[in-house]
Amino acid sequence: MASPIMKQLDQLLIKELKQELRYRGLKLGGSKETLTARLRQALIEEEDPDSYQFEVGPDITELLGKMQEKMDTLDIGIRTMQDKIDTLDSGIRTELVSVNQKITTMEITMNQRVDVVEKDIEELKVQVREGLSKAPVSNTGSMLPEGLVKMNTGSMLPEGLVKMKPPVFDGSVSWSVYRRQFEAAAKVNKWGSEEEKATALVLALRGKASEVVQSIPNQQDYAALVQAMEHEDEHLQEVYRVQLKTRQQRVSETLQELKTDIERLAHLAYPTAAQEFLEVIVTDAFIDAVRDPELKKVIRVSGKRKASEALVYALSYEAAKNASINSHHGRRLEVQEEDLTQVLRRMTEVLEEYKPSRSQGAHRATRVRCWNCGESGHIQRMCRRTPNQQEATQHRSETGAWPGANGYQEN
Repeated sequence: MASPIMKQLDQLLIKELKQELRYRGLKLGGSKETLTARLRQALIEEEDPDSYQFEVGPDITELLGKMQEKMDTLDIGIRTMQDKIDTLDSGIRTELVSVNQKITTMEITMNQRVDVVEKDIEELKVQVREGLSKAPVSNTGSMLPEGLVKMNTGSMLPEGLVKMKPPVFDGSVSWSVYRRQFEAAAKVNKWGSEEEKATALVLALRGKASEVVQSIPNQQDYAALVQAMEHEDEHLQEVYRVQLKTRQQRVSETLQELKTDIERLAHLAYPTAAQEFLEVIVTDAFIDAVRDPELKKVIRVSGKRKASEALVYALSYEAAKNASINSHHGRRLEVQEEDLTQVLRRMTEVLEEYKPSRSQGAHRATRVRCWNCGESGHIQRMCRRTPNQQEATQHRSETGAWPGANGYQEN
């Protein structure tokens, strides 16, 4: 805390001169020279005017005025920020209304297009029924025309044998899963011979899967094709296991996308595993792949045993965390206003503490001196030196009185 300021007579300002004159009950009118001369004349009766030290305290009114100006400036800033927030909120609401209108328009357009497509489908069904009723019966006894039983793939299966077309295989699913689907289609289509199955399998292969059959001399050997695909699948399973083990969440990848891809890799890496085992593998791989270390720790501690439960828990935690951050930012401005009010109140108390204390109607100037160190300009409770009982005793013997709590008065 700042100490009171000591000034000589020629250093006093007009307001300080008037304060001293008012204290002595003298007139306050006139120029600075007149006021100085009037105060000098009054001091001649007390002591030497040129050596007399006046204690000048800080101007509380001026300091409070400056603090009030800062408070007003802060209030204007707060109001400006609130106006900007209101303007931004109004803009967002306008955008939401515009987006809702666009969505409504798109829904109406899509519904109209769906109605048109449904109408075209009904017309096409009518045309197909009329065409089938007029088409000649094929030699196989099928009600379909002969050209419709041929597969447009460059090769041709025996007519009348295609009732359900098997799905294509491009390696995106495991071979064991696809083989079960293919065998089901072969059973429905009643492909009894190995040549028929081999032909249908070759026609169903796509992409890299179709390159496997190029190393097989006899592509009509269904067992050789299956063995080659199983060997390739075993090799790919090792690759998928490594990918599953080292999988990490990408920067722009969501948790839902991460879980879906890990499930895909798990089914490819362990195609014949039980569902319970796959659930454990997927859950552990999902937790290990989460990018945020804090989120990964929270999910692991939660003890979720299913990947879907871990995903829901992670999304809930992120939502709660974001809500907490937004709430903290919203309260920051209010806290600053409260702190500034408390600072202003504390400043007022400190300034009041340093305000010069003079008895009403007293006509003799006093000078405060510390009874602890003996120096002028401060009192004992503001002294930085260690209290000295010996000096206090000496003062008692010299003056005949013990010093007070705040020092003693010296003429």
